[in-house]
Amino acid sequence: LVSKNGVLLIPREVDLGGLVIKGIIYSKESPVAIINDEVVEEGENIGDYLVLDIEEKRVILKKGDQEFILKLEEEGE
Repeated sequence: LVSKNGVLLIPREVDLGGLVIKGIIYSKESPVAIINDEVVEEGENIGDYLVLDIEEKRVILKKGDQEFILKLEEEGE
């Protein structure tokens, strides 16, 4: 991803104030994530964050101009 000014934007993995992926139901057509106890789809908001993309093991969120990665934790991690 590149900003309007040509700066490379790399989504970061950070602590997102208690947001935890409980599960992901993945399909290319309509992926769904369960974050905390809320079911969200791409384009919806969870708290102050916009759900940009739902992948098989992670969700990319956006707040303001910044993007963040929320990873699905595997059993035993």
